[in-house]
Amino acid sequence: MTALIIFCMLLIVVLLIAGFLSAQLYVLIRFLGFLITGKDTNSKNLAPFVDFVLMVAFPLVAFAANVSGDQTECCAMGNVLTFARDHLLSVFILYFLTVTAYYFSKNREHSLPPIPEAMTNIGMLAGTILCGVIFYQYFGGNDLKPLLGVFGCIPIIILFIMELYRSHQRFMDERFPPRTEVMVGDVERSDQPLAYQHGWDDIVYQLMARPLLLKTPVLTVLALPVVICLQTALLLFGQRPDSLILAFTQTYCHGLSELGEQYGCNSPAGTDHYLCSVAAGGHRSIVKPIRMGKRHGHRIICNRQLLVANAFEELIEDRFPKAHRLIRRNYDRVGDFIHKDYTPYENKYLCDLIYLLMKPADWCFRIVLYTFDRRPEDRIARQYTETQ
Repeated sequence: MTALIIFCMLLIVVLLIAGFLSAQLYVLIRFLGFLITGKDTNSKNLAPFVDFVLMVAFPLVAFAANVSGDQTECCAMGNVLTFARDHLLSVFILYFLTVTAYYFSKNREHSLPPIPEAMTNIGMLAGTILCGVIFYQYFGGNDLKPLLGVFGCIPIIILFIMELYRSHQRFMDERFPPRTEVMVGDVERSDQPLAYQHGWDDIVYQLMARPLLLKTPVLTVLALPVVICLQTALLLFGQRPDSLILAFTQTYCHGLSELGEQYGCNSPAGTDHYLCSVAAGGHRSIVKPIRMGKRHGHRIICNRQLLVANAFEELIEDRFPKAHRLIRRNYDRVGDFIHKDYTPYENKYLCDLIYLLMKPADWCFRIVLYTFDRRPEDRIARQYTETQ
């Protein structure tokens, strides 16, 4: 009975994955048809279901997973939160409003008056930008996160772009059809609506009549005060004025994270190699991180300098335990000084400087290891591993 239940659960998971990937393929085919014909060649029966799965169901699961995540410590590759939980409401509400604008635009037959039409386009454009930022945010954490970004965000961006173009074409076709002249008795008259003949003085009409690529930057600028007003309203629900930004930055090891490698993972608190740990948090091109390591139950960034320093201390501890205790006691005083204020070590340039200043000591450590250890590389490689 247990085997049957497990089999059924695995079958359901496989079917869900297959259905999700099929929806991705369907959107890709629609997009290719859109690029060729300029129209969204979709099935009236299948497209609404696919749009719902990709734009509503999957994002809801992603938001729920972020709410239920229970690990926020640095670079915990298993369940580290993609968005800061305290500020997630701002992202969720903004996404909800952009999807509402998408469905409102897609399910109407005619264009709206200029201002509502512009607001609808602003909403879809904001959704496109937001999904682009979320896509970048997913790059970090474990190996599956980038895949979630690709399969979760790219189709939504495609759907927003296609509907933006469709909305633009509908507005142009209805408001500014090709100009023709007709004869009424002996008087030649235009069959164009009044807006076409006299509406060019209206700035909104002028904006909405521009080509899509030209009016998009203007609509992007106009989206900023709309987002600010939304964020102000969310103050009533405990959000901060900058919550939309903090939702992305107050996280670990993701695209826009600011609590990542140099501060969250290699903070001096509770560590042994204070200087080398801080130095490993500098710019990647300088400090050259190698891999993640684990120390005191926390994941840290390891570069060659940090691994060599720890291997050197291990060698001293093995060969001269009394001398090691004396060195450790005095070196801990350096750590007590560093622990007074962590703020300066958030600056990557300071970490780079510490890394460079530690280089002479690093070379000395390597000379000692290669002189007195028969397998120095083995000792270096096992530092900060699960089996150390």
